[in-house]
Amino acid sequence: MHQVLIIAFLCLPSLAEPSSEPLEREHSEASFELLQRRIALDPAQPSATAHFVDGCSDDCIPAVFVVSSGRAGSATIMHMLNQIPGFDLNGHKNGMLGSFLKLHEALDDKWKQYKRSTLYSWVHSSDRNESELRCALRMMILGELDPPSKAHVVGFKDTDWQFDDQLRDLSLLLEVLPCSKIIFSYRNDLEEQLLSMRKVYGEYDYFGVRQANERIQEFAKQHPDRTFKLPLEDFSVKRFNDLLHFLGEDVNCHFVNLMQDNRGEEFTRTNESRDDVIRCVPPAGSVP
Repeated sequence: MHQVLIIAFLCLPSLAEPSSEPLEREHSEASFELLQRRIALDPAQPSATAHFVDGCSDDCIPAVFVVSSGRAGSATIMHMLNQIPGFDLNGHKNGMLGSFLKLHEALDDKWKQYKRSTLYSWVHSSDRNESELRCALRMMILGELDPPSKAHVVGFKDTDWQFDDQLRDLSLLLEVLPCSKIIFSYRNDLEEQLLSMRKVYGEYDYFGVRQANERIQEFAKQHPDRTFKLPLEDFSVKRFNDLLHFLGEDVNCHFVNLMQDNRGEEFTRTNESRDDVIRCVPPAGSVP
């Protein structure tokens, strides 16, 4: 009997040129550890099915996403959240999630077209591992966010969502990250929102913005336990502390001020933490 040697190649980030900077090296090592957690490298594993059991399908990754219809204070929300120790929210991703949704749907369509045949060239599994597919999407999102090793809550804020398609990309996000929560950023005063867009962008889309705000309200009603509505008109220290409670971060922290009052027409600009925004005490039992 002939013995067949099967060689599988794993594509991992190159470690040939380690960074000379300690912080960059720490970040690279943390990213590699994240990959190791997903890809079992133990040669003692009996079969590929063991990866399905030990994979990330049951991982509960805390994540927060700011979904905005634009010019509604979403940047302030993001910066306020990033004042919380361990939070790492990115800025705009230009509809990244929509691209993942299209990929997910394209793969699903291809699978539905798989030809069932006795011909050897069409032999394949007759079923799909849905948890592994969700796990793959989850890892793609984490790869794009690339959080630092000390982050315990990740996410991003964006205005580029599929408002014209019932926010199906956001629904996928809630499914892929079952412990994630959504913060909706919009304005109660549509005219003021459009005026701000015209001053900043030179134009506005009345029907698009109105539709986005309507979709936000509909989605929030469908997912009351995982969404928090924060219109610009409600910005206050008290309301942001309500947000802390919604996120479960009010045990050790509370806001004492806002990043800015949002009465101007310019973009929020901040490059460092401010000591006058939030007060936090070390968690009980932590080493000072």
